[in-house]
Amino acid sequence: MIICVPTIQHTGTHLLRRELLKEETRHSDGPFWFKNTGIWNSNPEPWTIIGDHVYDQAMDMWEERFKQFPIITTLRHPVRCLKSFLSRGTSIRLFNQQWRCMIECVAPYDPMYLHIDHPVRDKELQRISEFIGKDIETTWPVGKSSGCFMGNHDASIETDPRISQEFIDFYYETIQNVDSNTVYNAHWYK
Repeated sequence: MIICVPTIQHTGTHLLRRELLKEETRHSDGPFWFKNTGIWNSNPEPWTIIGDHVYDQAMDMWEERFKQFPIITTLRHPVRCLKSFLSRGTSIRLFNQQWRCMIECVAPYDPMYLHIDHPVRDKELQRISEFIGKDIETTWPVGKSSGCFMGNHDASIETDPRISQEFIDFYYETIQNVDSNTVYNAHWYK
């Protein structure tokens, strides 16, 4: 199995790739399920994650991969995500670019989402687990003591004038789809 893992920075990339999908990296201990390769690798091996953050410059390459392989990605509430961006000195311009890429270039390919900061996360983990045929679980709690709230647990998630309402609506729309009977990546189950 080869999986595309395109993500927005500060939405749970490391949780998904390293802890849950057990990606082999020089910073982690085994056992490993997946190897890592970037989007530029034209011939990925079986049990490989094609992963990177989404950027305008690479979307053509990503879209070619999306036509070939299933997609799993992480989401985190845009207000919390922006606070993490800014606390690390990352520009709001890059924040906007990555969310726009997620909405316009990744979402049309029907990815499986993992909302790391919302109670639907466990349902999503179950679906992803069934899809890849591995038992995925985490003891990482959803709540104020979880990593997704670290440094921004006090952030009001209602609104932030710097964030497009489109990003917030997108986040909540993808959560609503979890409770429907929609089968994500249906074309990959054939």
